[in-house]
Amino acid sequence: MTRPSFISMRSIALLVICVLLLAGCSSLLIHDDDNIAVVTGKVAVRTVNCAVTIFAMCASEWIWMEEARGQSMVWYGSGDINGDNYKCQQEASSRSSGAPGYIHMPVGNNVMSLPMDSGGGTQVNQQLYHSCMRAHGYTLHDGYELNRWREKQANASVRAQQSEQDSPAAQTNRGLQYYNGQGVPRDYAQARQWWEKAAAQGYALAQANLGALYANGQGVPQDYAQARQWWEKAAAQGNAMAQNSLGTLYANGQGIPQDYVQARQWSEKAATQGNASAQATLGWLYQTGHGVTQDYVQARQWNEKAAAQGYALAQANLGALYANGQGVPQDYAQARQWWEKAAAQGDDLAQTKLGLLYENGRGVPQDFAQARQWYEKAAAKGYALAQGSLGFLYYLGKGVPQDYTQAHLWWSMAAVQGDKIAAQERDKIVTKMTPAQLVEAQRLAQQCQLQQFKGC
Repeated sequence: MTRPSFISMRSIALLVICVLLLAGCSSLLIHDDDNIAVVTGKVAVRTVNCAVTIFAMCASEWIWMEEARGQSMVWYGSGDINGDNYKCQQEASSRSSGAPGYIHMPVGNNVMSLPMDSGGGTQVNQQLYHSCMRAHGYTLHDGYELNRWREKQANASVRAQQSEQDSPAAQTNRGLQYYNGQGVPRDYAQARQWWEKAAAQGYALAQANLGALYANGQGVPQDYAQARQWWEKAAAQGNAMAQNSLGTLYANGQGIPQDYVQARQWSEKAATQGNASAQATLGWLYQTGHGVTQDYVQARQWNEKAAAQGYALAQANLGALYANGQGVPQDYAQARQWWEKAAAQGDDLAQTKLGLLYENGRGVPQDFAQARQWYEKAAAKGYALAQGSLGFLYYLGKGVPQDYTQAHLWWSMAAVQGDKIAAQERDKIVTKMTPAQLVEAQRLAQQCQLQQFKGC
């Protein structure tokens, strides 16, 4: 408890006695003409006076400590501390002729302090209050335990905060803040450092995140071998994100030999945990027959699971199944619905497929203008099939004025990405173009590449 700034009356009285005793010592000075008996007597008296003084000082301190001790008791219990305290104070006040004299303050959930009394019937009230509190299951303890309790709580809070900061979960969250730039500048190197701390403690999510950093080359040189090692550590603990990433790694042959069987095995582990990306990968494997016996029904089922979670690639794949009548009756209307869902999320394959539906009038009225709009969306993101299709619209003048320059431009863009049909059409159209048109088409193609297909 906090030491009061005043001295009790009892302590003042004892100090006055000490002063008088010390003053009395001055009359006991030893003189040259004192004989040995007188000297011995004076020394003895002075010794007694000093002893009395020391005792008085100690007694004064002891009295103060006892006063503080009696005025700072604490109650411990497990009931409704606020409610019980109020009831007992009311009962002690109503059954006593004097004022309650005590203000009982709750401290924590189960601790209550009794400050100094204020006189006027306090002893009666104190006894009534004590009886009431004991009746409610509380026990009274030395008031100095309050400070020890507070210190213990404070130390526990500090330890908890330190433990939380050192926990792998907190370290992983800190890494995510740096990765996403949430409340701090985006910093992949800092994200990596925090995730390495958590990963060293075996925290699966941090290990999976580190794998993603190495796979994407964020804050570190791109390294699929390192990515695979971190993902394997996390996947061994059942982390679905890492399992899915390993499935994708094997399916694409990134940093390892392409292995569709391994891709299927890892994708299945993640897919059964509800990972939408893994479900879509598994659907694609069954749809194409890679690493498994081709099975359109299985493909539809896995794609439907992922599509229900809003996964765009699965929605686009479902659209293809309905358009081709694979595992389901052919249904262009259903295909369009699924492709529209995926296209709304920016999926370039779905946007291109919608363009083809409108160009050919399958499941929708033929509409070359709509076809062009969908092709342009996908072409601006570098999707070669959409660029090649846009070239044909300009070549034929469907939905747009016929324009050999634009046709040459878009076929050139698709050819750069390996579209052989587009390359052949580009070379053939040169014979129908003027030299000026060809120069302009080549200039536009160069500019389009520099702009990464934006605003071509």
